[in-house]
Amino acid sequence: MNRRMRRAKIAARKKITAQTVVALKVRGSDQLLRFAQVRELVPLSRTTLWRKIRDGTFPAPIKLSDHARGWRLSTIRRWIADREAA
Repeated sequence: MNRRMRRAKIAARKKITAQTVVALKVRGSDQLLRFAQVRELVPLSRTTLWRKIRDGTFPAPIKLSDHARGWRLSTIRRWIADREAA
């Protein structure tokens, strides 16, 4: 397998689709989301999300390992619901 094919496979795994979002809604609220998945659910730029995290207006990620962070789906859903209610 050449480099281009490997990159395409990795990109396909990272990309979240409408089917994935539906699956996340069905599975339960304890699911952990990575940054790319959060960005699909919350249509803000990368910089804006990190600025909101720093300012305390967006939920902070959970430390999964030294180099990995994740968000609980329930926390992101609650944040979206709060925005819709405001």
